[in-house]
Amino acid sequence: FENTYTKLPLNGLDKQKLIFLPIVIQPADDLKVLITESALENYPGMYLNTDATAGTLKAVYAPVPAKVHQGGHNELQTIVDEYEPYIAKVDGPRSFPWRIAVIAPDDVTLVAWDWWNDWNLYGVDFVSGVNNDTYKAYIDFAHDHGIEYVILDEGWAVNKKADLMQIVPEINLPELVAYADKQGVGLILWAGYYAFLRDMENVCKHYADMGIKGFKVDFMDHDDQTITDFYYKAAETAARHKLLIDFHGTSKPAGLNRTWPNIINFEGVFGLE
Repeated sequence: FENTYTKLPLNGLDKQKLIFLPIVIQPADDLKVLITESALENYPGMYLNTDATAGTLKAVYAPVPAKVHQGGHNELQTIVDEYEPYIAKVDGPRSFPWRIAVIAPDDVTLVAWDWWNDWNLYGVDFVSGVNNDTYKAYIDFAHDHGIEYVILDEGWAVNKKADLMQIVPEINLPELVAYADKQGVGLILWAGYYAFLRDMENVCKHYADMGIKGFKVDFMDHDDQTITDFYYKAAETAARHKLLIDFHGTSKPAGLNRTWPNIINFEGVFGLE
């Protein structure tokens, strides 16, 4: 979902490619129609492609994974090996996602943003990087400028272990939490999807008890039924421990924060990382 957009007429779309939501269609110079979805709970996300009828679109859905293995970026993702012959498994009567057309006269009424993060600090009397001195400097900056949270991004946990209980020796989390608390700043921890999924309850309780305020969960990178179900489970688990969640490496927002307001953001829709 972190990509640049292609502008094409509907009759010029490539049938071999999928369109991910949100998509904006411009039927007239002074009219924009944004297509997306909401209430995407335990159901695959909708993609679009051209239909046989000129100027129309059809829905395409990811099937339920039948077999996955741990892999991808730093062993933090699940890679699908085989699929079931259906897009969702339903236990009984339920509601299904809403399909939405947002109509606006121009782009200004639609949402756009960007984000960037790094550990490069200059003109300081310490070696910057993934260490306590660097994050204390970020905490000081946040305090001085009225910023509520600082994220410890990827690097605070031992790489390629997918285990959020293993912390690199350069980071002393209890010390950072105490320092941030004195400055009136909350700390958020980055977490790879698989590492968070495999030990969610224990991780949330452990770090909530330590004083961490929430997690930035990353690298879901698909939105079949198993992943959209994960979003709800992550939100609910975090909420029980009074933690916020910031989803990154995620699909488009679909209203989950209306159900679970501890979800503060969905990063990556044309965010350019």
